[in-house]
Amino acid sequence: MKIIIFIRHFNDFDNVLPIVDYLIRVKRQKDVEIYGAREQGYQTSNKHLSYVLNILGNRVISFTNTCLTNTDRILLRIDNRVKKISQPNNKFLKFLFSIFNITITRFVNYLISGSVKRFVKNLPENTIIMADFGNEAQFPYKYLIKYCHKRSITILSYLHGYSIFSNVDSYRQKSPMLNSRLNRIVQSFLFGKYSKDYYDKYLVGIQQRDTYMSSLNHDGFTAQSRVVEVGLPRYTKEWIYRFIKKDSKFDNAPVLNVNKTDKFRKYKKNNGKNVILFLSNSKFNVNEKKLSETMHLLASCENINLIIKMHTRGGTPELIREVDSNFSQYLCDYDSSELIEWADIGLAYGTSMSIQMLVEGLTVVVPSYIDSNTTILEDNKVCINALSLDFLRNFLLNYPSVKDLPNEESINNFIKKFVYGDCDTYNDLMDKFTYFLDE
Repeated sequence: MKIIIFIRHFNDFDNVLPIVDYLIRVKRQKDVEIYGAREQGYQTSNKHLSYVLNILGNRVISFTNTCLTNTDRILLRIDNRVKKISQPNNKFLKFLFSIFNITITRFVNYLISGSVKRFVKNLPENTIIMADFGNEAQFPYKYLIKYCHKRSITILSYLHGYSIFSNVDSYRQKSPMLNSRLNRIVQSFLFGKYSKDYYDKYLVGIQQRDTYMSSLNHDGFTAQSRVVEVGLPRYTKEWIYRFIKKDSKFDNAPVLNVNKTDKFRKYKKNNGKNVILFLSNSKFNVNEKKLSETMHLLASCENINLIIKMHTRGGTPELIREVDSNFSQYLCDYDSSELIEWADIGLAYGTSMSIQMLVEGLTVVVPSYIDSNTTILEDNKVCINALSLDFLRNFLLNYPSVKDLPNEESINNFIKKFVYGDCDTYNDLMDKFTYFLDE
């Protein structure tokens, strides 16, 4: 059996690497190929690339450089240059320019789709392709799905992240001028935004079918019946110890040695607890004023050491963009896992890194007053639910001598359900992601 994995960005790589590791290292699959579809996306993932090369003895292949012709690459460069042209300020001209831009992209993608067709045509019949979802209308995935279906080659989707929101309307979106049906038709016809083809299966986290995946309905997603809830290999203790830490049980595991004294020296202001605030994307119903008040509170607390971790794709809040920002001294771009190693308390209101915090024993605080969402953390009582700014202030002043901290049993049950998908072992979980091997 030939197994092909596609990656685009850091998030995809982070979530699929445990699956790749299991296929190669545990299941001893010989014919596993990993393709990077966007060089500028995955090539910055140095730790992941190193693991693939040095531990798994494999490498990530550039799909563009190896599978597209010279003419295809020239067309892609032309398309990229067109995208860099500054848009006009006039709204109507901007609309026309957007249509022109996407038309060029769709035309170029159609012209170079022949290379994708040849790629699929040359695959053995017994081939499995895996890629993250959300790209069904993009190149090369649109054509991979199309031609795999024509050849009856299985193409699966793996999770590229996990939405911790338990409500469906978790983010702000502009109301379209047309009704939802007409809007989808116009968006599809003018902008090629939606795809008619879907992956054969969507392997996602627990409680995602009726929340996150259902929220995609307004984007025309109609493949809920193909969604299979499995678990979160990225946050399992086994993977954390293998990829992030070093444990004697995991030979040749790369080392993450966080020297809290040296590396984090500039963030150590006092002998208080180390607190990390993970910023989330503001589109997730975030009240910017409440967020600003929270950051000012944290910066003024004299009994904590604060680090603020920016969201990788969430943009920079205005209060941090200011040149004379008081928060710049707290910003840190270290790896999230390093920051979790350093911290005692984690504040999070929209990131799945809160799950890793729980797995690694941190006290997680959700400042639920910041947004209008609810999360699986509050629902399952595994976090401190800060209902107000005053609540958060009192908690930080009195920690760890506070009442009603989440109990260990609740956290363990949460981890078993959401991380391991109610499986008894790590291997049982990973077998669900690689079910096709048994077939």
